[in-house]
Amino acid sequence: MKCKEKKSFDEDKNPKRVKEEISLVNFETDDPFEIFFDNYKENIEEILQPEDNNENVELLDTKEPKSSKSKLTDNDFMNILKFTKIEKPLKKCNVFGICQQLKILSNNELDGFKITLYKFPFEMNLKFDNSEIIKKIFLIFVSSLKDAFKKYKEEKKEFFVKFNCDFLHFGSELKTTKGLKKILLANEINFTEEDEYIHIPFNEICLVVDLILNINLTVTSTIPFVLSKYPFENSMVYSVNMKKIRTIKQEGKIYISYILNGPIWLEFCDDLLEHNNKIVW
Repeated sequence: MKCKEKKSFDEDKNPKRVKEEISLVNFETDDPFEIFFDNYKENIEEILQPEDNNENVELLDTKEPKSSKSKLTDNDFMNILKFTKIEKPLKKCNVFGICQQLKILSNNELDGFKITLYKFPFEMNLKFDNSEIIKKIFLIFVSSLKDAFKKYKEEKKEFFVKFNCDFLHFGSELKTTKGLKKILLANEINFTEEDEYIHIPFNEICLVVDLILNINLTVTSTIPFVLSKYPFENSMVYSVNMKKIRTIKQEGKIYISYILNGPIWLEFCDDLLEHNNKIVW
């Protein structure tokens, strides 16, 4: 790092004297924690940036500086951490929905988590356009949704759908997010509201499926996404595993962080919420 100039601490008291005492200092150092010059704030923020770009997480394990010219005590290091800016708080996941990736913060070591799931199409946010391949994928989706719904009615095998920005859980009843309210009203489908969710009785569920199958998609739409713990027509099988990342400090507490790469229905992770664990984006 290079320093442009070093100024006297009496600059405000005696400006004339300062002019005489200002001297250019040119030196280089490999020490990333050299904070005693004009550009230290910018460098500190770069050094302390976590690997996953989460500005709310403070790394506990930091490599020691190569240079031996300046050594930091534990107190010095904690003071440096105060320069990091916390602009975006971690988002807690809503436990109703499909998530592409989950981060779990735990006070304790967690046992391995693994689940086998089935999906179609291959991508959860696949944009619809007028290309031939996308049209074919949508036709395959139609047969996939029909088969998943058939197994749901005949064998009571639950499944899940992401429909644009909303989520549907086909279980003992059909439960959806409230973004579907307008389209349900327009199609005269009966439902009840509770908190942030919509409940659709069993005898009306077939109307919702028919609505999804016959929706007019535009270039701003995504092809609906089907997820299940059970195989269905054209489904792709995959596994979701939990991977340990690092030990972190967040909101003044020490956690072990883990990551799950989905897509995964969030309620499948209920057991991971025990013992004060947190699930975040």
